Amino acid sequence: MRARITFYYDVVCPWAFLASTRIESVSAAGGAALLWQPILLGGLLRALGTPEPMSTMSENKLRMGRLDLARWADHLGVALRYPAQHPRRTLEAMRLLTATSDPARRAQLSHALYRAYWQEGADVADPAVLDRIYGAPTQPVVSDPGVKDALRDATEAAAQAGLFGVPSFVCETDDGARFLFWGQDRLPFVEQVLAGWRPRSG
Repeated sequence: MRARITFYYDVVCPWAFLASTRIESVSAAGGAALLWQPILLGGLLRALGTPEPMSTMSENKLRMGRLDLARWADHLGVALRYPAQHPRRTLEAMRLLTATSDPARRAQLSHALYRAYWQEGADVADPAVLDRIYGAPTQPVVSDPGVKDALRDATEAAAQAGLFGVPSFVCETDDGARFLFWGQDRLPFVEQVLAGWRPRSG
């Protein structure tokens, strides 16, 4: 079996944005297939009964988190512009990604949505913004009941699989091992697992 990385993400998360700029090179270097799996971060937190992080952090922790994010972006050479209004609604954007089954098109659209949110300051909840990025009217897609169910099911499945946030990476190796990592700063672990290293516990 070929190694595979399942990348769980929501466009609303800046840490997942940073991960999105590296995940393809990590999978390619490790000879692994890559599955971009959109989920709803808010839905995942609700499924686990977890409060929205920004509502529970102290002002000092929020400030430090923002500084750490800026340092990581600078370290990785990624342009990142924190929107004045954050978090913004990404439900329709994530439905659009869920409806996009072609892997290459889903990756391309994910990058475009991340750029819009975290570099251009665009509101991805605005139908006009989504239509521009998608290149076609998006309302019929994002209002489709099957698409709504598919995103909801993917989010619930992520919770059942042990995920509690994004970005998360499920690594399945060619020898049948399976590992879950959370956080863009764990991508070196993903690289090492693909190279043959095995953590003491899965």
